[in-house]
Amino acid sequence: MHHIQHVASHTALEPSDRIAEVLFGVIMVLTFTGSLSVAEAGQGEVTEMLRGALGCNIAWGIVDGFIFVMASVAERRRTYLVGRAIREAKDGASAVEALKNWLPAEAVALLEPASLENMTRRLQAVPQAPAPHLKWSDIRTAIAVFFLVFLSTLPVIAPFFFVGELHRALRLSHGIALAMLFVLGAAYGRTTGQPPLRGALLMSGFGIALAVMTLMLGG
Repeated sequence: MHHIQHVASHTALEPSDRIAEVLFGVIMVLTFTGSLSVAEAGQGEVTEMLRGALGCNIAWGIVDGFIFVMASVAERRRTYLVGRAIREAKDGASAVEALKNWLPAEAVALLEPASLENMTRRLQAVPQAPAPHLKWSDIRTAIAVFFLVFLSTLPVIAPFFFVGELHRALRLSHGIALAMLFVLGAAYGRTTGQPPLRGALLMSGFGIALAVMTLMLGG
């Protein structure tokens, strides 16, 4: 019962969610800086690249925030429907089946039939909550997602504003991005129960693959 109530009220970003949003932002901006050819690029091409990187991450931040909120509302709605199905079940077996369909298969395998029946009885004794709807906390989450994606762009594109020589700015930008991917990959691995070094190497390796695009394009 407490598990269902927790899921129904959850809207805040978990640490792994926050790290993933920043990772996506860094990877997306790398696709823009990696496409820049130093040998052929002038100030116009650099400006266009910066506009594209910022515009892409702004758009993705808005879309990702909307998707995250809609997914949270959908999960609360699903939890609400499960609770209603349990309360309106015609018999105990139907109520238990509704609960089993909602719980993870691993949890169902560990629970005795008597425990499942006890859970359904306790849920049936709790008054039905109102149908879920969009909350202010959902909007805050969407705003947080947007800023995580957008702000992740700034360290990677900052060298193009402060370093006059394009070749050096591009190398510095890639170095910052790779350092961010290494640290974020390690943090993501730690929060998801994976070896931090594996996550760091995986993410930085992906960044190196994107940076190699620059060399292939004459950077």
